[in-house]
Amino acid sequence: SQLFFVLLVALIANISCADVGPEVEITEIGTNSILFDVRGADTVDGKPVKSIYVNYTEITNGTKLESAKVHKIVHGGEFQRYVNLTGLKPATKYWFELYLVNIDDKRGPSSKPLEALLRPQTPDFSLTHIATNVVRLNWGFSTEATIDYFILEIQTVSTIFKF
Repeated sequence: SQLFFVLLVALIANISCADVGPEVEITEIGTNSILFDVRGADTVDGKPVKSIYVNYTEITNGTKLESAKVHKIVHGGEFQRYVNLTGLKPATKYWFELYLVNIDDKRGPSSKPLEALLRPQTPDFSLTHIATNVVRLNWGFSTEATIDYFILEIQTVSTIFKF
């Protein structure tokens, strides 16, 4: 009965380990990209990991959009821990789930879901001195299609600027 107990504990430990996906941490959030650190096993079912898949979708008004996108990162040879996902929309909230795939295209369990809000894009601007007490302010974004409007706030400043 002691041998049966040991085998039962080993079987339960094996089952619980098999259901665990990679441990994923967000290490950097940009305006249109996010960097993941994927830790845990570098194998799936005892075979080396070939690629990492990232399921992701936008979250709008607290609801995930139905059309999730999949980004595949293929590794040549050894397992790379870092995944840089680019081409995302600035100031947008996303839901992410990552999973590993081995050399036989066997998918492992997924990571815990993650949510992240990308940073807003900062404007490009310049000041040009026109005359005494007159400056021209030019501003814009490289992707103005995502901008609905601008708010310009003017304050009196006691500091004197010299051009």
